Parts: sequence; structure tokens; C-alpha cells
Amino acid sequence: RISGGCFSEVSPFPAYPLPDGVDVYHQSDLEQLADEAAVYLLGRLAETGRVRVTTADGRWARNFYLPPADAALEGKIVQFYGGATYSSNVYRATAEGPTRNDVLNNGDVVTYVNVGGEWRSSRDGPHNAYVYGHGFWTARVGAVFVQPGMALEFAHDGKVGVLSRPYVGGASELLLHTIDLGLLTPPRDAFEIQKDLSAHREYFETVPVAKLTVTQYEPLHLTEVMMPWGELYTGFEPTEGDVYTGNMREYTAKRLVALGIDLANFGVHDSSGMTESLISPVAAISVHMAVGAYQNGVIVHGLSGGRNKATLVTSLGNEFSHELGHNYGLGHWVGGAARSIHRPADEPGSTWGWDTRYNQFVPNFAPADSGKEQCLSENGPPECVPAWDGKYEYGRDSMAGGEPMWSNRYTMYTPHVSRKIQDYFEGKAVFSTSSRTGFRKMDAATKRMDEWAHPEGKAPRAHGVPVTTIVGYCDPEGELASYVFPALHGSFGFVYASDGASATTSGCELLVETTSAGTHRFALRGARVTSGAMNKFHVNVARADGAHTATVRCGGAVQAARGLLAPHADVTLQTTVNGEVWSSPPMPPTVPPAPPPTPPPPSPPCDCSESERLLEWVAGTGSLNDGQLAGSADDCCAMCTEHGECVAWTYSPGEGRCWLKDNGDGGYSKLGRISGGCFSEVSPFPAYPLPDGVDVYHQSDLEQLADEAAVYLLGRLAETGRVRVTTADGRWARNFYLPPADAALEGKIVQFYDGATYSSNVFRATAEGP
Repeated sequence: RISGGCFSEVSPFPAYPLPDGVDVYHQSDLEQLADEAAVYLLGRLAETGRVRVTTADGRWARNFYLPPADAALEGKIVQFYGGATYSSNVYRATAEGPTRNDVLNNGDVVTYVNVGGEWRSSRDGPHNAYVYGHGFWTARVGAVFVQPGMALEFAHDGKVGVLSRPYVGGASELLLHTIDLGLLTPPRDAFEIQKDLSAHREYFETVPVAKLTVTQYEPLHLTEVMMPWGELYTGFEPTEGDVYTGNMREYTAKRLVALGIDLANFGVHDSSGMTESLISPVAAISVHMAVGAYQNGVIVHGLSGGRNKATLVTSLGNEFSHELGHNYGLGHWVGGAARSIHRPADEPGSTWGWDTRYNQFVPNFAPADSGKEQCLSENGPPECVPAWDGKYEYGRDSMAGGEPMWSNRYTMYTPHVSRKIQDYFEGKAVFSTSSRTGFRKMDAATKRMDEWAHPEGKAPRAHGVPVTTIVGYCDPEGELASYVFPALHGSFGFVYASDGASATTSGCELLVETTSAGTHRFALRGARVTSGAMNKFHVNVARADGAHTATVRCGGAVQAARGLLAPHADVTLQTTVNGEVWSSPPMPPTVPPAPPPTPPPPSPPCDCSESERLLEWVAGTGSLNDGQLAGSADDCCAMCTEHGECVAWTYSPGEGRCWLKDNGDGGYSKLGRISGGCFSEVSPFPAYPLPDGVDVYHQSDLEQLADEAAVYLLGRLAETGRVRVTTADGRWARNFYLPPADAALEGKIVQFYDGATYSSNVFRATAEGP
């Protein structure tokens, strides 16, 4: 054809349907387009240079790949039409290097033309005409610096500005356990997030957490299902089910398996078989797919979330974002229509997302030019936000019917909802290997992740190891048939010490026999939690232990037992952290319960010889007197020896006074004191505040401590050998340096107290050099 006249600029992207194209729509052909080398697609392009790819329900693939960049492909065209309910991804290499993907949703048409060897998309052109903002700087800030009290200093062209104390929340974490369940029918094998690990990174980029851990359990096909009231289902459940209802959905998938995984990882052994009132106080959600055989057929469950669990039909798309949102305490239309619609940049409540893979912003409006305004109504006239630039419809929040719009397959929450989610996470504990208690939680006042104690004083003995989770029912009254379900094998979990024989004699217990760690005994309740129903139990053992038999026993009588199958050798389970595959740490050895401690021998009488005395030290606590008069340290020591409860003493020669102590723990440095007695090992570090120290707290003095040679600090140490350094808001320095190593400084003490919002660094040379 030859054309001429006064027409608009010609688009290089043909309209739909692409004329003269080779059609690709059979399922077997679509699956071949998932090849990153694109061998099949290159072959079809060689026929006419044009290929039409069409998806539909029943004819679909998750991923399509365009051929790598090649100048020989100049002018070739590939057009995609999304006719399926599920979305697809179209991947193409870019000039910048990283592969880029476009999301093909239902009803979308995306056309690719090869120009100069590169694939250009029909979506590219319009969106290259705008920018997020002008005059911006870009810099990467390491996560270690993003913490409460941080400040950002900007310097440009001789001008300096400081953004002080931006709001930074706690280092929150989210743990997602995933399992595919088949209830009297095989599992669906449609758990996309277990197969496509790149989705983990995408969801991580939509939630305000420092760490997202996603684990996998083996699929589980139950051929019989016990109910907590003692009814055993085989073949099918004799009631009708639907996406929201069914006894197996509620009591097996949600309350037994999903909550069982949650509670087992928190070290809670049993709970009511009927209710879901007990959940762990960590942000851990058991995400599961469940399909069941019912009186009215095979039913897929989903569209449900809350209380540390989510039941899904599909794990890619808004259902995932929405149902996890319910776990974060969110309802529908959070903040009303005004806060459930994304906004233009000149209005409050506006933000774009960020894609770490492509290092680019994700707009908060749709890529297609529809010209539609976005409207929501809540008990009144609708509130509308006009399309951006008159073309692109703004998105909705996940809890208000939103959907993914760009490369990320999860819905971007609005800023208002994101803050609500952050508040939820900051109220939750996190597992921590650096904490003596095994947990940490943000202190709202200090904004620090402080140690937090388990309500029962438990701490995991192993963090993040492959686990076998054992669930079932126990009837302490012995009237209903207790039951052990098949073992659940997971890629990642937390393991607690078993209780031992002495802890399980008064009620019921679960015994787990292993091939390499003996028999684990877990105490279970001796009474029903809910009248008329069994209790459910849920425990983790390390997969490395090789659990092979589980037995429920009450009052010494066996109520139920099951042989446990080993993990499937052909199933690979993976864990990701922030979208990256993670390897579990080695499992610590199982330690048998310790025997009762041997009573310590009686304390020897206090030695009053001078060799057992400490100079310039106050020893012990728990004073037995207010400082009696004594003529010498020997007299003070004799007074302690004669007193039946005294274990340590302190004498002041200047005052002629003697203090007797009934506790030898602790102590601190103090000039003009002599101590002795039977006290614990003395710490060389004086308590705060350091007595008799020279104070350094003026801003001008603090700034002199930033000298690596420490000239000023050496001068102050020469006065008394003790220096107290105190910071505060308005009196602060970023870095302090201790003097270089020198034997002449033996016994010198420097004590720092941080009273400022901002943190400081104290540098010191070590024997190793740095």
C-alpha cells in the first residue's frame, strides 16, 4: 500500500488483530514460548516475520520470552492478546541489560516491534514522555543506616541542608509459610508462588518490612480427615461446600494445618480443636491452597484471610495482597474512598512504587490510555480522581478492589494503608538469634528492637532449619478417637526443646520417635479446652532428627499412633529471604534434658588475708548495715566473718566505716574503698555513672574527641585516669576515637553515655590492627 495526505504521525505498532500474522494459541505451542532462548518463537517469526499470540482460559502459560536482541530481527513483530483470567508475563532484554517484563492481563493487547535489534513495546512510547520529578539526586543508602535517629545531610553548590529525624519504624519482619492441601482429593498443583520465586521479591516491594521470609511445605493429600468432634471423613465430606464453607476448609485447612504450623513455630504444643482464638504474636502467616471433595463435588476454597492464615484460589494478583491485608488488621475501604484511591503527586497520599530488579519507579496509575476517572463510593456520592494527564486511570488500594498494573504482580497499597500495615508489624515480635530470649520487639518509646520474652519463657533451640510439623487431635477424656495426621515437611521453621519425662506425667503427651535424636516428649493438656471436642496438637521437630513415629498417650495409655513418612526425595523445598534463595543453618545437636542440679557445697568462711582484697572497688550488693564504724580493713573483714549472712565487705579508710553485704554479685569502681570477702568475679567495668571521672559534654569538647590521635582525650585522662563522655540532642558528634594502644594507659577508663537521638561511633585500635 502507498498512502499520502495530511495525517497524524504514524505508529510503528500495528493495531489488533495483527494482519498476516502466524497464530500461536494451542496449549502445547504456548508452553514452548516459555523458553528463554525463544527457539520456537524464532522459528515462527522466520515464516512471515509476524506472530500473534493469544491466551484463553484453558490455553495459557505464565511466562513468555521474546528472542534475545539481534539486529537480524529488525522489523519483526510479535503481538500478544490476553484472553485468559490469569495474567502472563512477557520478558524481553533491554539495552540497559536486565530483562524487563510486561504484565499481560485479561483484555490487554501488547505489540512488540524489533527496532535496531531491540524489542520496543506499544506500551513504551507514551510513558517515556513523562518523569517522576525534576532536579533529583539519586543515591543508594545501605539498610544498616536506615534506623530511628538517622539524619540525611544534603550538600549542593555550596549549600547544605539537613533532614533530621525522619520517621523510621522498627526492623519488622514477615514470615509466610506456604502449603498446597488436598482434602480427600489431590492438591491442585496450582500454587504459583511456590513455583515462581520471583514473585516473593515483588510482594516484598509492596509491604513495609525489613525482611520477608517465604517457606515451602510439601503438598499434602489427605485420604481421610478427622474432625475435632470425632467424625472421620473418607471419600468425601457428607455436606455441601463452596469457596467460603465446608468443615474441612474451616477445621482442617485453616484451624488445624494453617494455625498448627503457626503455633508449632512459636513453641505452643496444643490448643482448642474448635476455635482459632490462640495465635502467635509474631507476624507469621500460613498461606495455603485447599481443595476438598464434598457431597456436591470437588470444591476449591479461597478468598479468605485473617488471624495468621490465608486461604487462596490464586497466589498471584490482588487476592494475595487483599487476604494478607486482612491479616494486617485491615478491613475494606480503609480510610474511606478518599484514602483508597491513589493520588496525583501534588496531593497528600501520593506515591509511586519501586522495582529493584529494573531499578525503576512503578507508577500509581494504569498503563493503558483509557481516560477514565477513578471513582469510589462509601455510603454517599462517589469520590472521583481524574485520570492523570487526562489519559491514565489511577489505581485503587488492594482492600478497595485494586489490582496490579505494571511489572509487579501484586497490588500497591496506598500510603495511608501502608502506614496502617507498618503499625501492625511494629506491634509484632520477631524471631532473633541475637536475643537471649530468642525474640525481639520494637519499643514504641525508644524505637529500638529490644529483647522480648515468650509468654511461657520458651526460646527456639534452632532457628530457620528444615522441620517436620506434626499435627492431630487428642482427647484427654478418652471418649473420642484421638488422631495423628500425616507428617508435614517444611523448608524452614523453629524448633524447641522437648519437655522430658518429668513434665508429661500428669496429663497427656505426644511422643515422637526419631532415628538420630531419640524420643522427643511434648506435654499436652490433661483436660479439654472446649467442651465436647478434642484438643489439637502441633509440634515441630528438626527434619534432620528423622521423625518416624508419633504416639498420643494419656495417663500412660496409648490413644493414637502413626508411622511418619520421610520427606519425598524428588521434592525440592526452598526458602527465600527478600526474594533471594536462602540456605538453612546447620542444626545444633539435640541436648538431652539436664539432670537435677547438685546442691552447691557450703561457702567457705571469708578469707580476710590481704591477698584477697580489692583496692578502689565496692564489692557486692544487699547491704546488711548502714556503714558501721571500724578501725581498719582487718576489723571490717572480721565483722563480716562473724556475721552469719555476710559474704562480702567494703571499707572506707577515710570515713572509718564498714559495709557488710549479703550478695556478692556485682560491684563498681570507687576511689578510697577496699573490699574483700566471698564475692563473684569482679567486672573490670565500673557501673554508670563512672565515679570520680572528668566530664566531657560541651559541644566544643565533644568535637575534639573526633581526632584519631586522641590528643584531647589523652590530656583529660592524665588528670584522674577516668573520663565520662555524655552526648545529648544539641551536644553530639558522629565519631569518637580512643587513644592508640599504649601500655602506659594501663587502668585508664573512658565511659560513654548516649543521651542523643542520633547514634555515635566509638573507634578503638585492636591487637589485630584494625
